[in-house]
Amino acid sequence: MFSSLDYVIVDTFHAAALVIGANDNGKPGIRKQYHANYYAAFVFDPLGHNIEIVYHSPF
Repeated sequence: MFSSLDYVIVDTFHAAALVIGANDNGKPGIRKQYHANYYAAFVFDPLGHNIEIVYHSPF
C-alpha cells in the first residue's frame, strides 16, 4: 500500500497504471468499509500483485 498526500494523486496513479498495462482492481473512490475518509484505488501489476494507493484525510 502507498499513502498519498492528495486524492488527485490517487486518481492520477490509477489512470497512469492502467495506461502502462496494469489491470483495474478498484476504481478511485471512498471505501467506507474502512473509514469515512479512506479514498483509494487498486490495480494489479503485470505480475498479478495487488497495488493500493490511499488518501486518508477529509476532503
